[in-house]
Amino acid sequence: MNNLLRSSVFVSLAYLLLRLGGFLRESVLAYAFGAGVTSDAFVIAYTIPNLILSFLVGAAATTYISVHASLASDNRRRRFINNLLTAFALIGAVLAALFFAMPQVFVAMLASRAAPDTVAIASTLLRYMGWAAIPMLLACILSANLQTHGRFFIATAYQIFNNIFIIVGIFLAKSTSFLPWMGVGMTLGNLLSFAVLLVGSKNTGLRYKPRLDWSSPTLRRFFVLLAPIMLSTLVVEINQIVDRNVATSLGEGVVSTLNYAMKVKDVFTAFIGMAIGTAVFPNMSKLAATGDIEGLKEQVGASIKFLLPLLLPLTLGMALLAEPIIRILLERGAFEPEDTVRTAACLRFFTLSMFAANVNQMLTRAFYARQKTRLPAMIAAASVILNIGLIFIFVKDLSYLGLALATSVSGMASMLAYYICLRREIGSIRIFAKFSEWLKLGAALAAMSVFVWVGADMLQITEVSYNKCLVYLVGLVGGAALIYAAFLFGLYSEVAGDALAFLKRRRNGVSA
Repeated sequence: MNNLLRSSVFVSLAYLLLRLGGFLRESVLAYAFGAGVTSDAFVIAYTIPNLILSFLVGAAATTYISVHASLASDNRRRRFINNLLTAFALIGAVLAALFFAMPQVFVAMLASRAAPDTVAIASTLLRYMGWAAIPMLLACILSANLQTHGRFFIATAYQIFNNIFIIVGIFLAKSTSFLPWMGVGMTLGNLLSFAVLLVGSKNTGLRYKPRLDWSSPTLRRFFVLLAPIMLSTLVVEINQIVDRNVATSLGEGVVSTLNYAMKVKDVFTAFIGMAIGTAVFPNMSKLAATGDIEGLKEQVGASIKFLLPLLLPLTLGMALLAEPIIRILLERGAFEPEDTVRTAACLRFFTLSMFAANVNQMLTRAFYARQKTRLPAMIAAASVILNIGLIFIFVKDLSYLGLALATSVSGMASMLAYYICLRREIGSIRIFAKFSEWLKLGAALAAMSVFVWVGADMLQITEVSYNKCLVYLVGLVGGAALIYAAFLFGLYSEVAGDALAFLKRRRNGVSA
């Protein structure tokens, strides 16, 4: 547990910076263009290359770490990464050319029911954003290589440059009325991100030499393992395409509203699961490669145990304080009070999926560490089918809120399926030593929730001025954190004991 804490600190910080940068990007977009045609067009154009590349980028990084752990010599590892970089550069060039040549086709795939003005702006932006495909693909391999050498911070935080350049592009687009500046910013940001990783990789022994040997057994095994992971990611991306298409049919600004709510959720929670998953996966792969199943089970259990006391209070707090959170973070410029109410309603439904989405990061990585990639792909496909069915059921009565609810329900169903299947693969995964620990955690959560609920109602936090709302929000969050911690420590919970043990070791200068 203490090793997990220490390994996750820098990764968590990197992901937090990245999420804050992404949220700042969305805040600037909301300030400059509100929730309307231009913001919808940006979200659509920005999503297309990220959507298409994410199923390859995420799968490639995961597969690279697993294959790298199984290679016995540095020479084989060097040949492998050189092969892979060359192959991904060619794939990126092909995709960039397609984005430039036929942007309308890709926009139609994602937003077939969007207004003509939205389609036109999104297509123009995509022509400029599409060239980011090349550095994005190369960066994912360099990032994965750095993770295998324990360089987690730079392997994660490099993407912050992308957000910085897009923010500059948004300001330029607003001030000059030349919207393509936003696309130029994305491409330049990704180029700089790749350059940062390239410089950071020098100390890992990387010496790139153009090489493309399709007959290499290691490269073939990489793509064999990659295919099911890509499929599992692809079906999730197909789900996003369905979401965007349905959202564009529900009125102007709905795409932006859903996007803002998702970004607010992610800035507070997604980095936690991703950070821990990134930190533990290289070790998971080593444990699996040596056949240490007990060690792998212990690693998975410790990871989930670390997530529980962080994610559950965040989930409840964001659900109870959704409107004041959105008001403080986004309500300025072109973002109106009506936008706040709509976005807060979406956020409440999205919070239902926060715990499942982060736990899934741990469960799927356990499969991938053992190079068992087909079963997670099947579960992901089933989850998407369920989600699409739920969308058309929920949207009838809940409109755009049905999209958020469907995402949450299908996410929880997939978490249950992953857990059951992993348990059959490696055996029971222990999180807490005793059932009473769950009761202690539940009591702390209940006390915290009652405080927030009653306090928000008594203070009428949604009715006061902006400044008072900020003060009340900070007070409620601080008070809730104190009550939550007091219950955990007062009940002598296992979670509190682990935290105290870690702090004691750090104070005594003992390696955790």
